[in-house]
Amino acid sequence: MIALILFLVSIEIGIRLTDLDIRFLRFTLYYSSADSDVYRPSKNPNLLYELIPGAFSSSIEGMHPKERPDYVKTVTVNEWGYRYSPWGLEKPPGVFRIVIFGGSNTYGYSVSDEDTFSYQLFKKLEKSSPKKFEVWNGGITASVLSQKVEFARRAAVELKPDLIIFKHFHNDGRRAFYSRKTSVPDVSKLLKYDYFSENSELFIENIPFLFNDDPKLEEWHRSLVGLSATYRLIHALINYHYVKIGFPNHTRGKCEIGEAMCKRVSEKYSKYGDYVSERELDKFISEYGNSIKLIMFDPVKQINCGKEKMTFHGLPLFSLCTASKPEEYRHIHPPSYVYSYYADVMADYLIKNKFISLK
Repeated sequence: MIALILFLVSIEIGIRLTDLDIRFLRFTLYYSSADSDVYRPSKNPNLLYELIPGAFSSSIEGMHPKERPDYVKTVTVNEWGYRYSPWGLEKPPGVFRIVIFGGSNTYGYSVSDEDTFSYQLFKKLEKSSPKKFEVWNGGITASVLSQKVEFARRAAVELKPDLIIFKHFHNDGRRAFYSRKTSVPDVSKLLKYDYFSENSELFIENIPFLFNDDPKLEEWHRSLVGLSATYRLIHALINYHYVKIGFPNHTRGKCEIGEAMCKRVSEKYSKYGDYVSERELDKFISEYGNSIKLIMFDPVKQINCGKEKMTFHGLPLFSLCTASKPEEYRHIHPPSYVYSYYADVMADYLIKNKFISLK
């Protein structure tokens, strides 16, 4: 018995020393590589990646087919890591500061700096009122709600915003990692930033228990995933067999294991990440809900287009209801004129519901 225990302990130590669990896990992580020239890994194990302060790029990557033919996309990042937000960190007296957090839709993957939703909203408010406004773009491609909330925590301290808008309901599930357009990033990138040792929940997000829905078994599984490198490695290998490279990493490949199992895998890989996202949102509301106005924004899913006003975790939920509009108004990466529509409707909503005053 003692020999067996020593043998198991030696295996555990060996896996930890070689990071073998992470080396295999990297094949089934979810990666973001959009506009990778202006992104970098973050030292924050909750955020995982971020925009590079002061970065600039010019390309036609990601542009919508209905965009004008001479269009060129420029991406400018200010010195604090926000896209095209040309203001100082300290808020001037009398300025009403809005910060919008979201994924690639908020970031504006398909458009140039001046056509992002945030900047068009700023121009709309600036034109409509003598009052001074700022609208900062806190969009990060592929980010889920927990990452948006983590960025918002930083902004709440640095920017002291009057209003925060969380764009949600498209990216969900587990957090993405940064990738510079490689099929599977070099494991050294993951090990260098020590994400998993600093945030063991990343193991739980990315090694779900695929084969049973019993809550007690799932609870045991999550505890063991967080504690044991040997257990993590075994389940990383099992999951890799079922998941294959590229699923549910939507940027690569197709699911090859049958429709029912593919659906199950997708749901399992989303479950714990969704729990973390909603938990972190609740914490943020508790910390800042009394000092900062907060809104949830849904421009694509149209989940709040009936007569009754809806909320999400107690926050007002505003949906952009575009069922009567052309198809591109419901695209996650729309052309620039759709973002102009976003700005018009959002400005009207903010004024009508007294989140902002034009006087």
